[in-house]
Amino acid sequence: MRSSRELLAVGIFSNGSLGDRIETLLRRGREFSTHVSATRVAMSGLALLGFVAVGALAPRWIAFAQPAPRPEFEVASIRLRTEVSNRFGFGPLPGGRLSVTNNALRNVIDNAYDIQAFQLSGGPDWINTDRYDIEAKAAGNPSWPEMKPMLRSLLEDRFKLKVHRETKELPIYVLGVAKGGLKLHLLTNENCIPPDRGNPTPPPANYCGNNLSRGNGWTANNIGMSEAAGLLTAVLRRQVIDKTGITGTFDVHLEWAPENLERPTDNAANDGTLPSIFTALQEELGLKLDSSKGPVEVLVIDHIERPDAN
Repeated sequence: MRSSRELLAVGIFSNGSLGDRIETLLRRGREFSTHVSATRVAMSGLALLGFVAVGALAPRWIAFAQPAPRPEFEVASIRLRTEVSNRFGFGPLPGGRLSVTNNALRNVIDNAYDIQAFQLSGGPDWINTDRYDIEAKAAGNPSWPEMKPMLRSLLEDRFKLKVHRETKELPIYVLGVAKGGLKLHLLTNENCIPPDRGNPTPPPANYCGNNLSRGNGWTANNIGMSEAAGLLTAVLRRQVIDKTGITGTFDVHLEWAPENLERPTDNAANDGTLPSIFTALQEELGLKLDSSKGPVEVLVIDHIERPDAN
């Protein structure tokens, strides 16, 4: 019996027509059918459908991979103030407008990145001394939280601002229940008036969620301890961590002496008619603030430049 290799040689080089040679190669008991396996047809169909599906989704995948456009103001004007003024302003206005008047750039950065002043680290001295007026206009009527990313884009474009976040070990206050016990009266939502966001009339003073500090006073309605800690963080310029374990809500009406809050034992500015904020919290609310150290997230300025003239 000839080997397969010999048979292949005979088939290729033997005399005769091409059809004879092919027949010689395929002669050895091989059988072929004109019927295709149903399984193979099904598998081929599934593969084809898979290719079609991939092709249909490819444009979506490509679009998904592309970075979303940065939120930006349509127009913006930045002017360095050269005259001295006691008039200050910062806030969104109807119609997608943002108006900043006579603000240090440090305050603009704090608002744009939603941080407290003590959380900003680095940067040249002029971010504290130079005063700017900023007028910006966005498309539509975005809310203030929706404007913050636009303001960050503006700072990146016009001031070449580059930042990063990191965590540092810093002095903090721990908010707890004082030795004499909690003096707050816990409430329900029935004790305040829900605000009507669609009503242009100014809300009543006791609407739910009111939490304001003006000067050396604090007024709040139906807030929780997390909101209280947040306001105290802003007032004391140091992170306040809630460790009270209180889950209810309450009202606050508190006044304290306008003393140096960074040195609570210094009562030089206190005429004796009002207690310090630390004493007021303990006597009126049954809360205490203990000094400690803990992790605090900070925003570090890596680079910033004065803007070009408009």
